[in-house]
Amino acid sequence: MKEQAHEQEILAVAFSPSTPHLIITGSADKTCILHDMRTPGRVLHVFESHTDEVLHVAWSPHSPSVFASASSDRRINIWDLSLIGQEQTPDDQEDGPPELLFIHGGHTARPTDFSWAPGKDENWTVASASEDNVVMVWQPTMRVWAGDAIKIDEEELEADGMEGIESAPAASGSGKGKGSANASQRSQSMDVSTPGDD
Repeated sequence: MKEQAHEQEILAVAFSPSTPHLIITGSADKTCILHDMRTPGRVLHVFESHTDEVLHVAWSPHSPSVFASASSDRRINIWDLSLIGQEQTPDDQEDGPPELLFIHGGHTARPTDFSWAPGKDENWTVASASEDNVVMVWQPTMRVWAGDAIKIDEEELEADGMEGIESAPAASGSGKGKGSANASQRSQSMDVSTPGDD
């Protein structure tokens, strides 16, 4: 099979471990594309949210419809194929397409690699590394991956949404968005640097 998959250089590719005929590619054109090897030349879906080239893609070993992409925009996005085409409220549309589950924005330099944790007990845990010698081990907040399995207290989201975050002068526009500091989108992370990195 040979096909023109993107308009610019393809920088990453990964086979789906659960559906072998599906391939995801990442490109300098800032997109990821889902391909079906059974129908060459036909694009199944284009994933758009990154603002710079996509450097790496990897499928979750635990959730067959979930993959992540790392970009020069210093973000690692987690996507879910099962949410493609899901209806959104106008507020949700501001956060991105429905298939975009989470944006990890913890890196201050370009991510060089990332990997899903292999253990079943850590199925939403990711390790990522960046050009500034920082390794982060993180996972999206439980509210992202547990869905309706947990009860969300609406008062907590509004009243304590910025608890522990230093206040800054208000900027124009909404502070809402995937990967922002609001309580519903927090992630846990750990930085590991080698001595003398400064």
